[in-house]
Amino acid sequence: MQKLYNFIFAALLSLSAIAQNQVNGRVVDEEGQGLPFVNISINQGKFGGTSDLDGYFSLSSKVAIERLDFSYIGFESKSLSGAELQAKELKVVLIEKSTTLGEVTVLPGENPAHRIVNNAVENKELNDPESLEEFSYVSYSKFFVTFDLDSVDPSIDTIRLSDRIDSLR
Repeated sequence: MQKLYNFIFAALLSLSAIAQNQVNGRVVDEEGQGLPFVNISINQGKFGGTSDLDGYFSLSSKVAIERLDFSYIGFESKSLSGAELQAKELKVVLIEKSTTLGEVTVLPGENPAHRIVNNAVENKELNDPESLEEFSYVSYSKFFVTFDLDSVDPSIDTIRLSDRIDSLR
């Protein structure tokens, strides 16, 4: 009977350990719309995942999940830990964050591409290979020969034909 109690206790203990290592939920904005591809990290580590297109996520870990960090562009980051992770289905609400950028002043100036092209044109004579005493270059060319296989006489043996041509020389 003692073995039965030990087995039931071990089974319940393992189920509670498994429950701690799996978290399911949904990430939404303030209006309740699911947020796709929210970054979620487990225990401030390198493991985690992302939410799907509708904001749903399911994460599992080999170690107990003690903290989840949620981050999404344009929204404030949020962390959940302790009792907040005990719910069967988590609902994480991220708050939109607005950021004001500083003033940017664009001054007129010469486009760098125009400067490069103008310098090349100005130094055309200096860089002309025809005006140099000598120069070399590598050139690649391809020679293609095509013919219709239907026009070749199959009775011609090309190996013996080449032997005949060699004997005529």
